[in-house]
Amino acid sequence: MWHNVSNYCTSRFFRCLMPFHMQLQITKPAAPQLSDREVRRGLRLNIMSGCLGMFWVAIALNMPYTMLLDALGANGMLQGLSSTILQLTLAIQIPGALFFEMLQRRKSVWGGLAIAHRLCWFIPAYLAWLHPAAPFGAHMVVFVATFSIGLGNFSASAWHSWLADLVPEQTRGQFWSTRQAFTMVAFLLAMAMSGIVLDHIKPTDPDGPMTGFAIVFGIAALLGTIDIVIHLGVPEPAVRRTIRNLSLVDRLIEPLRLPNFRRLAIAMGLWMFSCTLVGSFAQLYARRVLHATYTELSIWTIMASLSTILAGLSAGHLIDRIGARAFGAVMILIAPVFGACWFLVTDTPLRLHVPLLGELQTSWGMALVTITSFLSAGLYSCVGLSHMSLLAATAPERGRTLAMAVQWTVIGLLGAGGSIVGGYVMDLFPRNGSHFLLLRNTHFHFIHALIILHILTAWFVVLPVFLGLRVRRERLSMVEAFNRIVLVNPLRFASGIYHARVMSSPVTRHRRALAVEAAGDSGAEVFVTDLATRLTDASAEVREAAAQSLGQIGNRDARDALIKALQDPASDLAVHILRALRRCALAEDAPVILSRLQDENLEIVREAARTLGSTGANEAVQPLLDLLQTTRHESIAMAAAEALARLHNIAAIYAILPHMRTTNSLVARRTFAFAAGDLLGEPDGFYRTLTVEDQSHGAGITPLIQRLCTNWRHVEAGDPTTHAQQAAALICELDRHYEAREKRAAASTALRIALLFSEHCCNVSNTGDIHEFLTVLREMDPRIAAGVWYLALLDGSIQMPSQTPSVPEPELVEIQLAIYMLSCWIKDA
Repeated sequence: MWHNVSNYCTSRFFRCLMPFHMQLQITKPAAPQLSDREVRRGLRLNIMSGCLGMFWVAIALNMPYTMLLDALGANGMLQGLSSTILQLTLAIQIPGALFFEMLQRRKSVWGGLAIAHRLCWFIPAYLAWLHPAAPFGAHMVVFVATFSIGLGNFSASAWHSWLADLVPEQTRGQFWSTRQAFTMVAFLLAMAMSGIVLDHIKPTDPDGPMTGFAIVFGIAALLGTIDIVIHLGVPEPAVRRTIRNLSLVDRLIEPLRLPNFRRLAIAMGLWMFSCTLVGSFAQLYARRVLHATYTELSIWTIMASLSTILAGLSAGHLIDRIGARAFGAVMILIAPVFGACWFLVTDTPLRLHVPLLGELQTSWGMALVTITSFLSAGLYSCVGLSHMSLLAATAPERGRTLAMAVQWTVIGLLGAGGSIVGGYVMDLFPRNGSHFLLLRNTHFHFIHALIILHILTAWFVVLPVFLGLRVRRERLSMVEAFNRIVLVNPLRFASGIYHARVMSSPVTRHRRALAVEAAGDSGAEVFVTDLATRLTDASAEVREAAAQSLGQIGNRDARDALIKALQDPASDLAVHILRALRRCALAEDAPVILSRLQDENLEIVREAARTLGSTGANEAVQPLLDLLQTTRHESIAMAAAEALARLHNIAAIYAILPHMRTTNSLVARRTFAFAAGDLLGEPDGFYRTLTVEDQSHGAGITPLIQRLCTNWRHVEAGDPTTHAQQAAALICELDRHYEAREKRAAASTALRIALLFSEHCCNVSNTGDIHEFLTVLREMDPRIAAGVWYLALLDGSIQMPSQTPSVPEPELVEIQLAIYMLSCWIKDA
């Protein structure tokens, strides 16, 4: 019964507050569904009005407001209390949400309240102009700010739910980041203007008007009001009606029963607490201790704005690719680290020449915090962007306005204590700081204590709660996101972000293909989704570049995208995909690649064979052997031989060497020789030897013969009964035959050395029957047996079934392979 009475009284109370024309809106039929064109126009209009509103934000909620209170004599506690009160006004969003849920349309009522909220800021301008030295001047400004922000928060939940309904889900992160980038440009201009005005229009009389503050706050109120007027042109989607069979208390608690919504509210409230611990107190420290001018404070804020703009250009793209939870967690982890710069701050004078501004006198401390803010402010803004994306994803669809108001209230209540604690800590320290000294005799002050509290709160309180979120379609974990964002080359990562944006922009096909290639060169794994999309681009040039770039990145997602495209029979990228997979394919990818060995396109078969060699899959050995033995196309046989060599299957020697002996192509013969050299010796060893040998006859082989002779002596050093003299004579004979290009004699000598080595190292007796000798040797050492068989083939002691009775004279590359093989055996022995 009490619940029904509570709902009835609440409803009647708000209806009494509404004008008659607003009450008519309750029964007005819902607005029709907005078209895509209307949505795009509304989002552009929102960004444009937001740029004007950012002038108000920059002045009313930032440095000028803090400095106005300081000029009016406010102490640390009043500064902290002011920020706390403004945080506590977030609780007014709850009655505001209840009020707006009763309306069929939100726009007109929101507009009236928001305009009144902005007009209030003419009062601080009037107070600064009229009589700033009046008693309780700072308290009056705090009162006006509290009333104005409270009025704004009363209608804020309507704006948040309005935008949550308007912005498409698939581009939510991109919209908020783009909006932030544009509005922060306006913020930058506002801060520059306010700093210059406050420094150049100073009061001549301590009790006279503060004209600079009056001008700055007057402009803020005017442009803030125009912002609301323009925003009234943004279309409003139909409101989802709320089921009101619950009591008021239950409706307030209902969103918090959702675990993710509750955790997000608590995490962001604690993050707000952590950030407001430092908040405006850093500016007060700079003003009081470092004696910073208003222009220096403005430049500091401008650099932070530039950082936010740059972050806004990329953060939305990263959020949509990585996931808001993982991205936000990484930002919470690394952003507070930059606060350590305050322990290096000194007031040592510094002169800088700034373009357009001339020579600027500042301090090392202000220069350091300005540079650091440029590096860190964007990271802090990324946490806010992640929150906006998560808020829209975790808030219930019905009752969204009230749910968002509840969350912002929780955030405000938790964050309100940060300013109070910060002000209390500030007042604890003497004006000159404690006796504990830091760098260059700088005293440990309240800012250093607040930075320590900020870091500890962010890492050990906020982050664990934030990681407790469980979001649908969560793409990456925090560790994976950290690896992809932080543990990469920052320049290449920034290049990847830029080219990823170009990929999604309306550019020429050649420009997009270049951007796709550059994104792959960056190696940034977060752009795999963008590259995978380009596998179905209308331009073949772009599709081919996308396959190549995915192969360069080569992570699991990239391989999955390539394998999926390879399975599409209609795709024209099979050759390019197989070439890309050669860089990253694993054994588990072999079945899909094996299916391409039966393709009618010979180029696809050739590339599939080469790619199978990169997988390391044992199941690919037999199909490749069958392909090598049955194909009539030499290019495919060469690819199969190369793949088998990379799979280290020694049995392939008996299929590769006959091809080498019978081919008429020099390129094919050398390719088969390289493959055989990898199996009989070391991977790429024979290739390196021939590279040197191609420059001059004997340049690569002579060192091998010398090494063969030296290593043989070491092998026989412990056994005086071996045929040391015979072996040395054979090696010298082999050297002479090779230098004289006597290839048949060199082959015979190499076979005798191999037989001698086999008898000595493998303990196999040579009875004169080469077939019987090879049968025994295969059981002892298959690799040496394959090599002896090859040398017997060169010598003519063994003939291939298809070989004519006349044994063809060995080619020079075959003798080079024999010497390289013997050198590797002796070295291993």
